[in-house]
Amino acid sequence: MQADTAITNKKLYAYEKIKEMLLNGEISSADPIIERQLCQQLGISRTPVREALQSLINDGLLTTIEGKGVFLRQANLRDIAEVSEVRLALESLAVFLFVERATNETIQALRAIFDTAETALAQNDHARFMDCDMEFHLYIAQESKNIRLKEAINSNYTFIRYMAASVREDPEICSLASDNHAAIMEAIERRDKEAAAKCMAEHLRQVKIYHQNRYYLFQ
Repeated sequence: MQADTAITNKKLYAYEKIKEMLLNGEISSADPIIERQLCQQLGISRTPVREALQSLINDGLLTTIEGKGVFLRQANLRDIAEVSEVRLALESLAVFLFVERATNETIQALRAIFDTAETALAQNDHARFMDCDMEFHLYIAQESKNIRLKEAINSNYTFIRYMAASVREDPEICSLASDNHAAIMEAIERRDKEAAAKCMAEHLRQVKIYHQNRYYLFQ
């Protein structure tokens, strides 16, 4: 039993570590993923690494190309469309509920996240801005006070983080998000839940169009 637990723990450790590397852009999409190198980096044997890679293939973050190996899976136009549709439905509701159930403290906390993001953008720290961008959205989900809604949004963010890793140094998408978040923040601080939901929907619509036109148009 202890041996089985140790194996499971090593697989989970490998899974989380490799996923974090993928989401942070530490693994190139151009090169195959080498099990031996991951074993050396993580300090564990090949079996848990191989099982972790298979789990990441099942999650849609990695793909196998016959005769070439395992690679980082490239997002496509269908991915961005489906993710955007889910976000539009869930996150517009989340911000509506956030405003409806907000306290002065939760609004101030969201403002602090927004201000940190703006500071990062002013310093041209686009990677930090993107981290704050996702923190902004996830905090709204958390403080919607709807556990099922929060979990549904959180489950979508693994793939959102994966897509964001490829655009972390794109100043244009950061600027777009900054302007949109400012409009959302202003509506929230007015406690106008309908306006906040509309601003969120417009934000997600613009992000979808930007990604499609810049990164996926010719797929």
